[in-house]
Amino acid sequence: MIDYGEETPYEHGSSELNLAYDGLDGEVESQLKATEPVMSAHAGQRLGEEQAREFWDHRHDIALMYSRRISKKLPAEEPLTKYDYIHLSLPASRILECRGEILRIARAGNVNVLEVGLWHGPELLSLVLSSRATDAKSASRKLWRVSNIIIRHAQDWGGSMEFCHGVGLKLAHLMEREHGLGLDIMRHLKKTIDPLGIMNPGKQSI
Repeated sequence: MIDYGEETPYEHGSSELNLAYDGLDGEVESQLKATEPVMSAHAGQRLGEEQAREFWDHRHDIALMYSRRISKKLPAEEPLTKYDYIHLSLPASRILECRGEILRIARAGNVNVLEVGLWHGPELLSLVLSSRATDAKSASRKLWRVSNIIIRHAQDWGGSMEFCHGVGLKLAHLMEREHGLGLDIMRHLKKTIDPLGIMNPGKQSI
């Protein structure tokens, strides 16, 4: 785990870069060797195995908490802090610019950016956001508004609102904005292969 060192708009004033390498011993050693000078050149500081392990062991805590609440293994009352995940596909050349704009949007909307990460390639950007208010509905509304603004910006930058999950119902209202006339083609294809509407029922209006 590397502490990147520069001041950022994150809640705690610093950021962490978590790197994981997979492969044969020689491959991993070669990747580590190439990483070290880049980190040193940007004032990065190695934090050690213990903190890296802590991150790895707790990286899914938010998702697990949500799962337990949905399955009623936690108290039924709505929590005052809400969380959201966003997975954006963006032009690789605009990642840093987009990251800065995303942080600005979040600050303006009083939403915290808990994590910013890249998955498998420089063009796949993931975010974890949180919002807290005096009541659960206000926290949800604030998070929903900021998430939508971020996604719309990603679309305007030539990106897509998802790279690993389906759009589902949550993002269905942005499908036409992203695909334009392509959405009508998708609807016609769906009608052709599923004239009775028995595949994924209830989604035909999307």
